[in-house]
Amino acid sequence: MKPLLMLSLDGLSPAAIGAYGCTWNHTPALDAIAAGGWVADRCCLRRDGDETSVPDWCSQDIMNVRNASGRTLLLTDDVDLARRVADTDAFSEVRFVGEIDTESKDERDGEADGEAGGFESTRLGRLIAEAILAETASLDARAASLIWVHSRFLRDRWDGPLATLSDAPEIAMDPADEADDEISHDEISQDENLNGEISKDEKPHDGGRPSLPIPPPMLHFDEQSDPDELSRWLERYASQIRFVDYLVEAWLAASSFDDPQFALFSTAGFALGQNGWLGYRAGPLRSSHLHAVAMVSDHGPMRWPHLIDDGWIKQLVRGGFAETMNAKAWADPTGETHLRITSARADLVVMTPSWLALRQRDGTESLFLKPDDRFDKNDVARLRPDILEELLG
Repeated sequence: MKPLLMLSLDGLSPAAIGAYGCTWNHTPALDAIAAGGWVADRCCLRRDGDETSVPDWCSQDIMNVRNASGRTLLLTDDVDLARRVADTDAFSEVRFVGEIDTESKDERDGEADGEAGGFESTRLGRLIAEAILAETASLDARAASLIWVHSRFLRDRWDGPLATLSDAPEIAMDPADEADDEISHDEISQDENLNGEISKDEKPHDGGRPSLPIPPPMLHFDEQSDPDELSRWLERYASQIRFVDYLVEAWLAASSFDDPQFALFSTAGFALGQNGWLGYRAGPLRSSHLHAVAMVSDHGPMRWPHLIDDGWIKQLVRGGFAETMNAKAWADPTGETHLRITSARADLVVMTPSWLALRQRDGTESLFLKPDDRFDKNDVARLRPDILEELLG
């Protein structure tokens, strides 16, 4: 069984990744993994809520096979998740990686060369650095069979570089010398555009310097909204995904394992302007909150077009992924096709290969044709009451 490196992220949207058809962001490392691996086009999360599903995917019975073949480690910046998983004894080790200690502005301004900071001062950067160190340590002890990194930085605070990562190698170890003062949304450059370009009058951002943390937005857009504001926020989100792309490439390049398998997946989605909303769990429940990134290296190339839930993660951890996600199953899929989603925002949510049906808390019902209506633009509940009755009862 190959060593398995896993990265799960709250708030990771497929819409910002090239392998999922994004034309306004650049993710070469992730696209390369997808090109030679397995990618699910229609992976639907079973749960919509603040509490992550990670413990469901790594229960003790699921982890037995991995634990028998080597050490298992969970690294996370989610303290509640760390406590919940640690209580199950599913992993050999669970490690909470908290915020980096911050120095005062005067202390940092007084540093001659500023050797603190760099990408390791970001939340995800610290987690990846810990994962690389854990691999090295495992060479001198019992070999690791699974290193799982989970972060919620995309839903909590964006601290990766805001500028386009045009020269990824320079990201490495330069210090952050921005002021400690709180930054407001209005103070962020108004000259960023959707393609990550910088105006000729603006000093280019040093791609190696993490930006001051920015709280993710929770915004509603309508006909009166400034379209440039949405574009600016999309670029800020895109820059965080480019940072993820860079860190994944750095992690795999620095890996001490011989030909490890790598998996990337969402534990929660993120609205990027669909249905007029932008943010984590922003607006009424829609496909953008449920559509998950799902990709695995070294198992392809295979593009999985069928609707699946997040149960594939359990199969991957167990070591039975190849038995369920193979050419035979691709040609003749079996399994559950009516997925019931648990959500605090809706009374009943059902996803099928052809429909997304929702009953909101106020009794309002909606119906969207799938996969054609990708972003839930056209509610056809009035036209197909028979489908609503069949799915929602």
